[in-house]
Amino acid sequence: MHGDARDCVGGVEILVNNAATYTHGSWFDDSPAEMLKLYDDNVVGAARLIQQLVPQMRDRHWGPIIQVASGDASETLAF
Repeated sequence: MHGDARDCVGGVEILVNNAATYTHGSWFDDSPAEMLKLYDDNVVGAARLIQQLVPQMRDRHWGPIIQVASGDASETLAF
């Protein structure tokens, strides 16, 4: 993915991680596989992008990374 951006526009200058996948079920309804999928999308996906893009940002001595989280990260949900 980042190779295409580098080829077209010279690379990525700012990374905004804004992953937001969720299920409509509760902790009691979601299977462990569903929970792992959420974790992979919302946490590991952001880490993968950072690992891929930081080397070129370091080479340029520039590259802010903005992590966006939903309100669910700081609020308790009642089920």
